Amino acid sequence: DEEGLIEKVIRKIMEELKNPPLALPKHLIGTESKVQD
Repeated sequence: DEEGLIEKVIRKIMEELKNPPLALPKHLIGTESKVQD
């Protein structure tokens, strides 16, 4: 289903926008969770 595929891509993009690569180092050192709280 093409419409479902598009939805999956959009969801993936939205997740990446909420979790940008630059946030990974912060998450690894434990500050990411504090920011989210």
